[in-house]
Amino acid sequence: MPDLTTNYLGLSIKNPFIVSSSGFTRSVEGIKKCSEAGASAVVMKSLFEEEIRSASKDLEQTENYHPEVMEYLRSEMELEYHAEDYFNTIREAKKIVDIPIIGSLNASTGKWWTQYAQSIEKAGADALELNLYFLGMDEDVRSEDLESQYIETISEVRKAVSIPLTIKLSRYFTAIPGLIKALEKTQVNGVVFFNRFLQPDIDIHNFSIKTATFLDDPVGLHYALRWISFLYGKTEMAIAGSGGVHNHEHLIKYLLAGANAVESCSVLYDRGLTAIPEILNGLENWMKDKGFNDLSEVIGKASMENTHEQSEYLRAQFVKAVLEADGI
Repeated sequence: MPDLTTNYLGLSIKNPFIVSSSGFTRSVEGIKKCSEAGASAVVMKSLFEEEIRSASKDLEQTENYHPEVMEYLRSEMELEYHAEDYFNTIREAKKIVDIPIIGSLNASTGKWWTQYAQSIEKAGADALELNLYFLGMDEDVRSEDLESQYIETISEVRKAVSIPLTIKLSRYFTAIPGLIKALEKTQVNGVVFFNRFLQPDIDIHNFSIKTATFLDDPVGLHYALRWISFLYGKTEMAIAGSGGVHNHEHLIKYLLAGANAVESCSVLYDRGLTAIPEILNGLENWMKDKGFNDLSEVIGKASMENTHEQSEYLRAQFVKAVLEADGI
């Protein structure tokens, strides 16, 4: 049988299928079921900054508390917002599964999250994923200001923990290669392309904003493939793909582009945990059919570096497609 082992964030994992942050990874029992289904690692359900900030708003504005009192109040807030439950879930899950557990923080600032990152590390997490998402809705804030905020947050967390750190990016950047270069300077270990967020839709009957369906996202798959393929061989950081994985072919495309692993959960909401062995079996059969014995032979084989399809070529194909569509 082909060897599906891969390396992600310096961790040797038995196959490239990682269950991403979701309801499946919220509890010890959920993590156990993911492991039993064949997942090589799990990303914990995210701990959200907004939950803590909303609770601590008054506390942050208070300047008269003695430091020991302040620390006590912070501890109380952790209990109220289940942060300690989060850490306990990591501790207990580590006792019953043998796959890596990756903690997850959803943050836009570094002020509060260094202490939570340290607590996640202390609880026994094998790595930490930061989901950084901040929409530039302020007309006075420039793109470089937002990127600087991201880098500052990442740098603070990187200094606070020694476990591998990966960043799950949003799509909303104009110069991704430059951002990757800046991330490398913070000494993070990996990057995930891309985070997917709930998008708005409009109810034309009630004239209101509602949440759009998000389980199927083919655009996200192809957008991620572009950047993974381009960056393969240009960065020493581990690369993971995320979004649009609904069968083994989608997983294979991510690997061929240059991803070391893939994070997925939408297919599990759609088909249940049985989708994991089905996808992995499809990968094994494809590798046997193509004569691949080791996953390392697959990763990056269709990247821009290895196919020599650089941006100029893609531009030429774009022009050709447009002209053909216009009948020219």
